[in-house]
Amino acid sequence: MSFYANERLQGGIHPLIEREARPQFLIGKYDLGVFASMKAVEVRVRALAKFGDDVIGVDLMNKAFGPTGPLTDSSASKGEQEGTRAIFGGAYAVLRNPGGHREVNYDDVAEAADAVQVASLLMRILDRVAERNNAST
Repeated sequence: MSFYANERLQGGIHPLIEREARPQFLIGKYDLGVFASMKAVEVRVRALAKFGDDVIGVDLMNKAFGPTGPLTDSSASKGEQEGTRAIFGGAYAVLRNPGGHREVNYDDVAEAADAVQVASLLMRILDRVAERNNAST
């Protein structure tokens, strides 16, 4: 089963996510792979937004990507800005929060791999945020 799980992570996972998820998948700890992937997203959002450790979870995502948030793309339409805030907050609430508060059982390794892929996509969005912010400074 772990070989199959590892194969599910092939195909260009963001390096920061792969580093967190692959070791967990190799030992069959899919829930921890998802949790670690979303934690990596949270840590990077906090660093890019320059927030302290007191801003956490969905609140962090809402502040970072809200209308006046430091990671909000001011050149994007209001709908795209809200969509970015919603995808970060929603993914965090659905994929990271449960694992932090109770045992999550991924009976379907494909579902766990898909969750890791979501974290990978969020990291790629953060790559663009970092590039945009570096270009404006």
